[in-house]
Amino acid sequence: MSSSVTFDQTPTRAAAPVVRRPDASAPTRLTRRGRLVIVAVIAVLLLVAVIAGAASVSAATSSSASGAPATVSVVVQPGQTLWQIAESVAPQRDPRDTIQQIVDLNDLASPLVAPGQSLVVPA
Repeated sequence: MSSSVTFDQTPTRAAAPVVRRPDASAPTRLTRRGRLVIVAVIAVLLLVAVIAGAASVSAATSSSASGAPATVSVVVQPGQTLWQIAESVAPQRDPRDTIQQIVDLNDLASPLVAPGQSLVVPA
């Protein structure tokens, strides 16, 4: 008994892989790692916001506390010198320091002043 096996000689194509597209109605699922990444990003952003807020509050308080010294305006009287003005506005301080401060505040080229001149002096 001989059995004969016959093969079909027609070429067959390989089955194409099935590509499944996600269904639009299916909800997006987030893995545990994805949730951790999102929580970490939010935590870092909050930390940066808190640090930036604290820095701006600190800068605002330091600039107002250590800003320019309090000043007042005076008008030079006839015969009055910077030495006399310095002694009258800050009697407890060395007049030379106060004169230098007045010169700096008013951008004076020299310590000479004229009657009627308005000067900004430390309070």
